Amino acid sequence: MDDLKNIQQGTLKVSEDVIHTIVSLAVEETEGIDSLAPLTNNMSGVLFKKKELKNIKIKTIADSVEIEVFVIAKYGFKISSVGEKLQERIKNDVQSMTGIRVSRVSVKFTDIAFEETEETKENN
Repeated sequence: MDDLKNIQQGTLKVSEDVIHTIVSLAVEETEGIDSLAPLTNNMSGVLFKKKELKNIKIKTIADSVEIEVFVIAKYGFKISSVGEKLQERIKNDVQSMTGIRVSRVSVKFTDIAFEETEETKENN
């Protein structure tokens, strides 16, 4: 039985795409967040044929990750509170689902989304 304990389990690797998906879901589920900011063109990516998602950035440092996310807030919510909730949710979700330590989560608000009322819909 002791011999079984000495067998190496191998390695476990988590793709950045998995972390990206976890962050996207956290954004969708956080009250006060409308959505991820739209993807923007990155000139260096065009010049060097490098694809880079600009609304979620994941940087691996040693045994942890740093996450930067660009979002649109919903009008009427306190941005500082919403940002703190999103930071906590991203950190907890990534750490619990992947086992990877999250050293920093930066939330950047790029815009505010206003709810359309029936009156504004009729005027457009």
